[in-house]
Amino acid sequence: MVKLTTHDRAAALAAGLDAFWQWGFHGTSMKDLERATGMHPGSIYTAFGSKRGFYVAALDRYTEDVLADLRRHASETASPIEGLAGFVEAIAQDEDRSARSCMLVKTLLEHGEGDETLRRSAESGIAAIETEIGNNLRRAQQRGEVSASLEVEHAARRIQLNIMGLRSFACRPGANESVALMAQDIASEIRKLKQVPS
Repeated sequence: MVKLTTHDRAAALAAGLDAFWQWGFHGTSMKDLERATGMHPGSIYTAFGSKRGFYVAALDRYTEDVLADLRRHASETASPIEGLAGFVEAIAQDEDRSARSCMLVKTLLEHGEGDETLRRSAESGIAAIETEIGNNLRRAQQRGEVSASLEVEHAARRIQLNIMGLRSFACRPGANESVALMAQDIASEIRKLKQVPS
C-alpha cells in the first residue's frame, strides 16, 4: 500500500473527524468512512490501523485544532485575557463548528465506562486544552493583568467547563442567538478577571 502524504492524511483526518462527529464511533461504519474520505478500506487500515485507530487520530486532530485556535487568538492580542475572551466569542461566530458539541465530551459520554482507549484519548485532549487555558492565565499573571492570588487551575477548569457547555448547548436547533449571548456572558466573565489599575 502507498503511504499517505502529509496533505492526504490531513484531508482524511478532517473528513473522518466530520463523520465521527456526526454519527459517533459506533454509528460510523467503515463504508461511511470510505465515502467521507474517498479511501479504499485497505488504505484506511494502512493509514490508521483500525476504525478505533482512525477515531483516536481524529480526536487528536480535534484537540490540535482547538489548541491552534487558542494560540492564534492569544497571538492576535497583547492581552492573554483578551485572547481567551476572543476565543470564546469566536465559537458563536463559527456556525459550522459551534453547532456541534465538543468532540471530547461526546466521546466521554459515549465511552466513559466502556472503551478505555477512547476514554483515555478524550481525557488527554481535555487535559491539554485545560493546560493551555491555564498557560494563558499564568501569562496574564506575569503581566500583572490578573491577580497573583488567582487559583489558575480552578479558573482554567471553570472556563473550560463553560466552553464545553456552550458547545453542547449550540447543538440545539435554532440556538444561534442564545449561543451568541452566552458566549458574550462567558467572555465577560473572563474579562472580569482583569485587575482594575490602581
